[in-house]
Amino acid sequence: MKKLSCNLLLTCDQTILSKDNKISLIGIFDQIFLPEIPGSHSKLSLVGIISGEPFSDQILTITLKDPKNQSVYPDQNLSVNLGTTGKSNLVAEFINLPIKYFGTYVFSLYVGKILLGSTTLTASQISQSSSFSPKSKVIN
Repeated sequence: MKKLSCNLLLTCDQTILSKDNKISLIGIFDQIFLPEIPGSHSKLSLVGIISGEPFSDQILTITLKDPKNQSVYPDQNLSVNLGTTGKSNLVAEFINLPIKYFGTYVFSLYVGKILLGSTTLTASQISQSSSFSPKSKVIN
C-alpha cells in the first residue's frame, strides 16, 4: 500500500476546477497586512495535492492555529477519493478569517494523527515603511 503524502499546500485568493479536474490558482500569497487588529481576511483558499493508494478514500483533517497556538476554527474534516493515479486536489475555503494577533498562523493537514503537511500565513501590521513582496497582500 502506497503511503499517503501531501505534495503541495498553499494559500491563495481563488481556485478554479475545470471539468477535467485541472486546478487553477489565482493570487498565491503567504503574508497579509492589516492596519490594526482585530481584523479579518474576507476569503482565502487552502489548496493541496494529495497522493496515495489509487482508488482509496481518505478522511483528512485541517487545523488552523493562531500565533498563540490556539485554534482559530474548529477542525475541518474532508473526504477525498484518490482516483486512478492515486492523486487528488484538495480545496478548503476560509471565509472571514479572524485575525486577532499579528504573527504566524499555521494551517496543518492530517490523516488521523499523522501530519501530512503544513503552510503558514503571516499577518503583519501595515506601516509607511513596509515593503511588499510578490507573495504579500494588503487588506483594507
